[in-house]
Amino acid sequence: MKNGKKILCGLALSAMMMIGQNAFAQAGSTPCFDITYDGYCDGASFCVNPKSGTSSGVQTGCETGDMLGTVGQIWGQGTGVTMGYTSTADYADLVTVIRQDGTWIHYGNDGSGIYVVNSGTWSAGSPALTAGGESSTGK
Repeated sequence: MKNGKKILCGLALSAMMMIGQNAFAQAGSTPCFDITYDGYCDGASFCVNPKSGTSSGVQTGCETGDMLGTVGQIWGQGTGVTMGYTSTADYADLVTVIRQDGTWIHYGNDGSGIYVVNSGTWSAGSPALTAGGESSTGK
């Protein structure tokens, strides 16, 4: 179990270094991040818990709602955070993978299978609220 904790702490540290000045970690807290889906009016604000391997946060910008998920290696995609959206979210049937390499992908499920809703790159920082901006979810 010690190795698992070291790996998760390493993942959190790597993510913090990648995001740079927008990441913060206070003594005794978990690292938190604000990202914007490039070219869209929305993003995410989330924290990762290296001890439990979980993450939680909220949609930001033109979308609102709570998110929760896990941190780790995503099969075939590398290191990242997988976030599901609670029933309070604007897009409750969505799962988003936010990868450490600066990319993201939204997955949906239409009852017959999982499909890609949208994908792109992300930047550190909160999304600017612009009138008429398009959401990455297509809503």
